[in-house]
Amino acid sequence: MKNIRSLFILIALCFAFSGCYKDKGNYDYKPVNELTFSNFDSENGYRVDFGQLLTVSPQLKGTLDPDGTKNAYTYVWSIEINGKDSVISAEKVLNVKLEVPPGNYTLKLIVKDDASGVQYPIKTQLLVTTKVFEGYMVLNEVNGKSRLDMITYYRTDNIFEQHTDVLAEMSSDLPLQGKPVQVYCMETEYFARTPQTYRIYIVTETGAYKIDPETFGYTDMNNFRYELTGQVPADFKPKGIIGILQNNYMPITYLTEGSDIYLRTNGIPTFPYAPINVYAGEGQPFKAFPQIAAYTDKAVIYNMDKRTFTSSPFTGRNATDMPPSAGFPVGKDMVYMEGQATGNSYAVLKDPGTANYYLMKFQPSWPYLYFNDAMNAKDIDKAEHFAVSPDLGYLFYSVGGKLYEYDNFLKTSFLMLDKGSSQITHISFQRFFNRSVFAKYTAWGKLLTVGTYNPAGNEGSNGTLELYTVPPVNAALQLTNSWTGLGKITSVSYRERN
Repeated sequence: MKNIRSLFILIALCFAFSGCYKDKGNYDYKPVNELTFSNFDSENGYRVDFGQLLTVSPQLKGTLDPDGTKNAYTYVWSIEINGKDSVISAEKVLNVKLEVPPGNYTLKLIVKDDASGVQYPIKTQLLVTTKVFEGYMVLNEVNGKSRLDMITYYRTDNIFEQHTDVLAEMSSDLPLQGKPVQVYCMETEYFARTPQTYRIYIVTETGAYKIDPETFGYTDMNNFRYELTGQVPADFKPKGIIGILQNNYMPITYLTEGSDIYLRTNGIPTFPYAPINVYAGEGQPFKAFPQIAAYTDKAVIYNMDKRTFTSSPFTGRNATDMPPSAGFPVGKDMVYMEGQATGNSYAVLKDPGTANYYLMKFQPSWPYLYFNDAMNAKDIDKAEHFAVSPDLGYLFYSVGGKLYEYDNFLKTSFLMLDKGSSQITHISFQRFFNRSVFAKYTAWGKLLTVGTYNPAGNEGSNGTLELYTVPPVNAALQLTNSWTGLGKITSVSYRERN
């Protein structure tokens, strides 16, 4: 029986192999016209100005159609908007006017070989931009009035383009302003960002305003007073705005007005009209130094009445004096203070009525004092502008047309620039909120921004903006970029993009 069963299995296998062999010629195999593309930049993508034509002329090459003209093809161009594909053309050559909101998109092309029905998709990045999409905002004084210029940056081309009086160029309705105070750009929302949660503030002696972040348009509702709640006096005029990242990701905003400081937390559209420079149980705020240092969860505010450092939490509105155990000095006059994205903060202080100056480095959130050392800095008593290198810790200060670098380790200052009869009107290191999004922001945050002004030049075009790389060991500054034809530069802030 076992032998009979084995015989049947052997016969069945023979039939099976025979069937496979006979079926070998039953299929009609046809080669597929496989497509490849050229003249389509899938690596760098494309940039187009809002409302302008985007033209892309891809070339097709098929394994059965070498020049892409023999077979019939169907073309579908689309861009991805809010996670959905929106068809913009069915032609081989894309030639369309794009009026989608400025931003980053994915451009897609699907080519179908009509003969085989096989589809071949390709995609790349598309940046829809404007002349004010991204770049350095430069607030100048020209004939006693404010003028906003812009050094626009185009990522896809890696180039800068200079625009003079950009508000006029964009037909903004912002009224003519008095002398400039500050321009400041920042995101105000982390969890629910929209184009309008980004802020571009212009502060002048006339008042404080925001402009539309995409068009630079202005209406009366953009007056800064509408970002305050409470019994706001008619003559309320902010004099400074500072943005901080709470816990390194949530933006919060401080503003100063007179000797008071106000706080707006992440995602909240308005500032409560309630100063935070006040002790618990006291109704009258103390006189606060207009610059603060903040990081992670606390802000350091200097009490100019008591000449003492205070600490204020991001979640509260009451200040407390630094505990004696922290070692923070008391009884000094505050000259300059700044906080940095690294968590380090710096202050320049002096003994009242003397020429004794001190450089202090501290951490706001612990709080912790690294050092408070006497300075041996040339002409520090004449210094007009200050800035601290975020990665090297050098203190820069300007005296007329001279720029000094102070090394606290060596306890000496080095003359880094001498502009002769020109005056240095601004120095800073740009603080970028989106450092992790765009690698260049991290590098640019280390560049020293210097604004100079030639009094003998033509008003409105006698200012220069320069960016310098700061080398270690007090080596000479390296000029990275420069633009002329500006006004008397008062403030610089970078308009970022995600």
